[in-house]
Amino acid sequence: MRTPIKSTIALLATLSVLALGYAEPKQWQVKAFQNFDANSDKALDESEYIAQRLNTAKKNAKKNNKEFDEAKVAANAKRNFSKADKNGDGKLSGKEFYASMNQGGNKKKKKS
Repeated sequence: MRTPIKSTIALLATLSVLALGYAEPKQWQVKAFQNFDANSDKALDESEYIAQRLNTAKKNAKKNNKEFDEAKVAANAKRNFSKADKNGDGKLSGKEFYASMNQGGNKKKKKS
């Protein structure tokens, strides 16, 4: 049986997920964050984020025999970083990173 306190906590957790776009990260998201975090400070600065986005896009372009536009990818990564940096401190915490991946555009596609 749920007590009023447990029901309130569950409601608050649900509302925070909806409002902030944050849920428990998937294993692949945790791995991605660790890979992006080159200096292991448990936060991503803009240069780490952009470097990994460029690396990933370059590999995907080569794999799919597509053209790689470094300037375009870097500009998109910079824009996405700014959107994800909710507190404006110039770094992405794990929560900010995971939330950004749960919002459109950065979702991992399932293999068919």
